[in-house]
Amino acid sequence: MSNEKINLLLIEGERQKAETTQHILEHLTRPMCRAHVVENIKDGFEVLEQKTVHVILLSLGFQKQNDLDGLELIRKAEPDIPVIVISDVDVPD
Repeated sequence: MSNEKINLLLIEGERQKAETTQHILEHLTRPMCRAHVVENIKDGFEVLEQKTVHVILLSLGFQKQNDLDGLELIRKAEPDIPVIVISDVDVPD
């Protein structure tokens, strides 16, 4: 078994959610994963240029069309990296 860490890229626009998710990932996956957290697609591409990324966690707000455009850009640029879409949708009571 390899000792190489899995590099996760988390793209989350809301700082508090990003910090919470990063905290959970670091505690649940230590020592096998390393999380790189950015707030937008543009910063995500900078990480992709500088680091080897094995999995992308992408937070989408489905009211924003540019989120879906960002997903499409990622899939075109990095078709071999799995993308896991995460979303919290508020459902009225």
